[in-house]
Amino acid sequence: MNKGKFILSIVLIGVLCVTGCQREKEVKEHKELGWSVDTMPPEYISETINENFIIDADVCVLPGFEQGTADVLNVEMDTFNRKAVTDVLTENNVIISEEKEKYEDGTTSLYYELSNGDHLYISDRFVSYTSALSEYIFYCTRLAYGQVGENREVFEATETDFAYCSIEEAEKTGADLLERLGIPVYESSRYKLRLHHEVLKQEEDPIVMEGLADEYNPKSKGEWTSADDSYYFEFYQTVDGCGIIPEVYTPESTRVYTPLPVKMILNEEGIVEISSDSRWVCRGIIEKEQPLINFQTALDMLKKKYEHVITEDLLEVEKIELGYAGLREGVEDGWENHMIAAPVWVFRIKSTTRMYGNDITSSYLVIFDAITGKEIL
Repeated sequence: MNKGKFILSIVLIGVLCVTGCQREKEVKEHKELGWSVDTMPPEYISETINENFIIDADVCVLPGFEQGTADVLNVEMDTFNRKAVTDVLTENNVIISEEKEKYEDGTTSLYYELSNGDHLYISDRFVSYTSALSEYIFYCTRLAYGQVGENREVFEATETDFAYCSIEEAEKTGADLLERLGIPVYESSRYKLRLHHEVLKQEEDPIVMEGLADEYNPKSKGEWTSADDSYYFEFYQTVDGCGIIPEVYTPESTRVYTPLPVKMILNEEGIVEISSDSRWVCRGIIEKEQPLINFQTALDMLKKKYEHVITEDLLEVEKIELGYAGLREGVEDGWENHMIAAPVWVFRIKSTTRMYGNDITSSYLVIFDAITGKEIL
C-alpha cells in the first residue's frame, strides 16, 4: 500500500471562584515569578544531586505554556459524541452485532463487533477500538494502563521508518483522526515508537514461555510479518488549546485528576488500536495570564524537598512536565465532572530498592502548583 492510500484509509462556578480567591492571595506572595531568556526550560537535564538522587530527564513544556504564563480554567469532563465516533471508526466496516449496557448512575455503554473482527467500545467517558493484532501487541510491549511498559527501550532502538509511510506522516494522520473523533490533542505526540515485527516476535517469546501466560493468558501469534509493522503513539489531550499532562495523581487523595494519554497504534492497513479517556472542555476562565514559576525555581523546590531526606533507595527523576492538571479543590465528590485546570510542574521519579538481591522499582510524582509554588499532596 502506498503512502497516499495509507493516509486515506484512516482518513460549580461559585465554588471554584472561592478557591480562585485563595490562589490569588498566594500568587501575590510570588512577585519574582515570570520567565526571561535566561530562565527558559532546557529540553533535557542530567544532574547528580547526591549519590542516591540523580536527574536524567527530558523536560517537556506543553503547548500553551511556552511563554511562562497561563490561564486557570473552569473545566468539565465532557461526554463523547457517540454517533460521530461510531461513524468515523466504522466507516470502512459493517457492524455485525451490538450490545448496550446501562449502569446504576444512568450512564450507558455500547459495544460493537465489526465485520473485520475488530471491536468498538463507547461509554460517556471512554472510547476503545481494538483489533486482533492489538491484543498480541499488548503482550509484546508490556502495555499497562495505556503506556508501553518496561521494555520500551527495546522498541526505541528501531530508528528506521517503515516503507508504507514515515513515523511523522503516521503521527499527523493519527492527530487528524482524533480531531475527527472530537478528541483535541497536541499534534506532536508524547511518545512514538516503531513496532517492528521482528522485535515484536522477539519480545513475544519470553512472555509465552516464562510463566506470564498464567498471569495474563496471552496467545502466541506465532508468525510475525512486515504486515504487522506498526507505529505506536501517545498523544497529549488539550483544553482551550493548552496541553494536559496525563496520569497526574496524588496517591493519598483525589485532589488531582488528569486523563490517561490518548493511545493509538496504526499500521499500513489503518487503525490497530485507539483508547481515550473523556475529553475536557473549558467552561470559563478563573484567572487570566498568570505568571508561572520558571524551571530553575521548580527544580530548586524539588531539591529543597529532598535535601534532608535520608534513604538508601536510588531516586531518579525520569521526566519533567509543565502543563495542566485538574484540581478538585472544593468538590466534595472526588469524581464530579467539574474541576479547576491549573498549571503544574510534575516530576516523575523512579525509586529503586535493593531487596534480597533484587532491584525493586516503583514510581511516584512530585507536583508543584506552577503559579503559587505550593506542593500538591
